[in-house]
Amino acid sequence: MFHHVFALCSVIIMAIFAGVRNLNIGGDMNTYVNSVFYSSSSSTSFHSALSVNPGIEFGYVGLNYAISKFTTNENVYLFILGLIVYGLTYIGFTQFRKFNQVTVSLFFYLMLLYCLTFTLVRQSISCTLVFLGIGLFINNKKKTAIVLVLSSGLFHSSGFVGISILFFLMILERIKQKAFKKIIILLIITSLMVYIFGDLILSFLVSHNLISLKFSSYLNEGNASMFNVTEGVSIGNLYRLFFIFLFFCIIRELKKNKIALFIFSIVVFDFIFTILAKGAMGLVVSRVSYYFTWLLPVAYGFPIKQAFNKQSKVIVYFVAGVIVIFVFIHVLLKSPVGVTGQQLYPYNSSIFDINN
Repeated sequence: MFHHVFALCSVIIMAIFAGVRNLNIGGDMNTYVNSVFYSSSSSTSFHSALSVNPGIEFGYVGLNYAISKFTTNENVYLFILGLIVYGLTYIGFTQFRKFNQVTVSLFFYLMLLYCLTFTLVRQSISCTLVFLGIGLFINNKKKTAIVLVLSSGLFHSSGFVGISILFFLMILERIKQKAFKKIIILLIITSLMVYIFGDLILSFLVSHNLISLKFSSYLNEGNASMFNVTEGVSIGNLYRLFFIFLFFCIIRELKKNKIALFIFSIVVFDFIFTILAKGAMGLVVSRVSYYFTWLLPVAYGFPIKQAFNKQSKVIVYFVAGVIVIFVFIHVLLKSPVGVTGQQLYPYNSSIFDINN
């Protein structure tokens, strides 16, 4: 009973603070909330809502249109959207319970991802569907998982990344022998390929119109190099090395447990793409990295749960907690986040009379 009450309160509290915030908090607000929700609420049919929102994903317009039939208040819309996203997220935590405690996953989520949902309005839905889908797939609820992951593309055009992650998990499950060595080789090759040929690949995609127009618009014109690895080396990214190191404490588990190996791979892929998510092409690469990042709240606690005894766990959890709190303050509280540079903090809410 307590677990259900805790889950309900957690989701509602997160949704409330997401809903009552001022409407200028979050990079996507002007384009994908104020504009799309207003046009959807004034549309007489779903078809007309689609027609006045050209280029916006089918699922996201549909969600806006459906909610607009119950309310035209944008704060209420954000609250309902929060209930959906955070509710599905919490269900995802329960699917990964055997890999990490739900409360620990929730804490990491609040420190690393909760604020991002304020600015990534569309993609947070897509990432959440992929996250939940992966959790269901691991628990052998494969049909539902596939439907959720495939539907992620209805809310953001980057949803193909989530499909690729699921496909990677499917392949990993079918590898019978020496999976650990093969994955390590794959990670090394991927790192080298992205580092050496990343510019060429992305330049080719852009020049041949093979990448979404939305992604192309993120490019900073006039820069010769799309990637800038030096800019990607920062405290906000390098903290990930601590959690990667923890996985080497469970090297035996990685060799015999394919799901553990999958989780480790996700953590490494997140690090690779995050390091590259700077420079002219940074915003495009970051759209890819978010699908890996969304799995970090459950991934980071996994080696701690597996490798350490009761006394050692307390120490390692404390260190991990200090690290993510520092990242929360240093990266999210002090740095502008979002395409247009709006700061997520200080948090302001005219409804709650919070003015910082």
